Amino acid sequence: MRTHSVEEPYSCEICQQTFSQSSNLNRHMDIHSETKIHSDYCDFETPHKSSLKRHLKRYHSEHKEKCPVCDVYFYSKESLQSHTCKKL
Repeated sequence: MRTHSVEEPYSCEICQQTFSQSSNLNRHMDIHSETKIHSDYCDFETPHKSSLKRHLKRYHSEHKEKCPVCDVYFYSKESLQSHTCKKL
């Protein structure tokens, strides 16, 4: 019987997580780095600039939709509508 298996030959020496590509391992290694980028608006920190940009857009953008029930903010109307449906 033939099975689909993903070979993951790249392994993190710190936490033993495995990866199929060396580029994924390299990105993962940033997690273990002491260097972090901090948000100017909250306690969020990350080793990746792309993660900070995504966070800022989602949580600190001027274009936010507010839930009338619990006062939580969302970046998109679709997210707000989905959230509201769960709360009702």
